[in-house]
Amino acid sequence: MNARLERKLRVLTTIMAAGAAAGVAFSATHDLPILPGLVIGLVISTVLGGFEIMVADGPIRIWLSGRSFTANLLIKSAFYAVVILAVQWFRLADVLIGRTVEIAEDTFWSSLVYSVVVSIVVNLALAITNLVGGRALLNFFTGRYHTPVEEERFVLFVDIAGSTSLAEQLGGVGIHRFLDRTFRLLSLPVVDYRGEVLAYVGDEMIVTWTKRDGAVDCRPLSVALLHGHARRTGAQSGAV
Repeated sequence: MNARLERKLRVLTTIMAAGAAAGVAFSATHDLPILPGLVIGLVISTVLGGFEIMVADGPIRIWLSGRSFTANLLIKSAFYAVVILAVQWFRLADVLIGRTVEIAEDTFWSSLVYSVVVSIVVNLALAITNLVGGRALLNFFTGRYHTPVEEERFVLFVDIAGSTSLAEQLGGVGIHRFLDRTFRLLSLPVVDYRGEVLAYVGDEMIVTWTKRDGAVDCRPLSVALLHGHARRTGAQSGAV
């Protein structure tokens, strides 16, 4: 399976699982039938997950990346709130399961607020994961950084050629925009070949693979060759 598609499906599955669990939890704590809560959680999470992988990570990705972390979070959360309000107001879950039982007004509003809060928390978790990386976040929570282990890894260094002269020509803001755009483009083959961006250091991007993953089809070399073709745009690569 294509690595990008696999990543998108993994994100969608995670969001759907979180939505279903949240819906069941709300129903259980409010003494309501479990099935409607499960369905409404799946409906909301499927729509929001589809937005994340089809829109937020697609056509408007560049536009969103130009916003600050807070603005990005607020924009997505506002969209989430609109979707949740529509799903709750039109009782889509009840329509899907053929349920016509009326829900008390206080339960409706508490369910609405609960759904919005959960969606914002999930949105925040996804934003942080995209910012620091899934593996780094998992290692932080599992305490691996407190118990280091030795690993054999492939490492690829991607350096922007002539960045000093470019900075003089483009200025401080211009060079940062250039680097941001360049690294976003260069990271695409890294995802395709199942690598991991370890860090961005100035005008350099450091990519790594585990020994097992990197040995498959010479993935580090393949990415290095692809990045080598990018020299026309000012990028150089080296691997160890």
